[in-house]
Amino acid sequence: MKNISLYILALLTLFMVSCEPNKELYEQLDAVEVPDSKTIDYTFTATDYTDFAKQVKQYYTTDDAAADAKNMETILSFAPDRTIDSYPLAIKSFFKTKFPGLDETSTVKITTDYSETSLLRTTKIIPTDANFDHYVITNADYAAMGGTVALKKRIKNSTMPTLIAYIQSTIFPTAVSGNNIVLTYAYEESETPLVFYTKESFFTFNGVMWTEDVTKVTPSKAEYYAIGANTGIGYFSSTFVAQNYLPLYLNEKFPYAQPKDVKTVLYRYKVNDTLTYVYADNLTFDGVNWSEKNPKTENIYHSPDGWVYDITIRFTMQAADYQILADWTKVNHPTYFNDVYKNEEYHFGASAYHRNF
Repeated sequence: MKNISLYILALLTLFMVSCEPNKELYEQLDAVEVPDSKTIDYTFTATDYTDFAKQVKQYYTTDDAAADAKNMETILSFAPDRTIDSYPLAIKSFFKTKFPGLDETSTVKITTDYSETSLLRTTKIIPTDANFDHYVITNADYAAMGGTVALKKRIKNSTMPTLIAYIQSTIFPTAVSGNNIVLTYAYEESETPLVFYTKESFFTFNGVMWTEDVTKVTPSKAEYYAIGANTGIGYFSSTFVAQNYLPLYLNEKFPYAQPKDVKTVLYRYKVNDTLTYVYADNLTFDGVNWSEKNPKTENIYHSPDGWVYDITIRFTMQAADYQILADWTKVNHPTYFNDVYKNEEYHFGASAYHRNF
């Protein structure tokens, strides 16, 4: 009996010793983060816009992509002309790095700022169609306009008809009703004392003639200075950020603005000594503040091929939607329409009364 007891004790000791490595293994496995399938909410930070822009520049090498990336880094937002879904390769790379613990079928509901600020694309040559939205008047253009415009190489109020005629004859001769263009040109504000500066103006074509849309505003050189620029600077920059000053500018310029008023501001953004962009910024007044950004929520889905923009549209039908099918059936398949109740049909099986099929 004593021998048996000693044998059992030895077995128990051996068993306990042999369990220790397994215990350590299980602890190590528990510490490993296993990918999980879930739906999470996430709001973009300033760093995220910059990181996403880096992915755009890495995977897309066009001039437009470079400009979009610069906008994301500068304005810290997406916009109608720089949407996140335009860059699927950047989405795949960015979200793979951002959420390594989420596996297939996971969804990230991202909330980002969407801005109404648009970069105006500049043509390299005189345009002949509508595939542009910004043109810079050159010395050759001033010379072609003749008269005092050619002599002074700038436009003033009295010579604005000359500029408008030149748009129609030379810059955009194929325009159709509804076409628009923004021009950058030297503008003479006054002759004595002499004040002139670079200005942007928005012009629209009504099918007969071009007119300047004076509801689109451009800060003058003095206004840039009044809202915070250094003396003599007629542009915004990375250290003089437009979004920080345009609300102040509009508050001062339109002190009697009403809620839901919208103003378009054309302004220059100086990148460096040789490169300046022109932006069009739509700001909305809420009764207290002017703002050009609104939050937008979109879904990014983890598919078998990686992270993708979720284009799924989810729509819940209401009674009126079922009635549309009933009305269509009445016209196209009248024998399948319920003439008694007039709110259901048997071609699709839609019932507006029951709100189902």
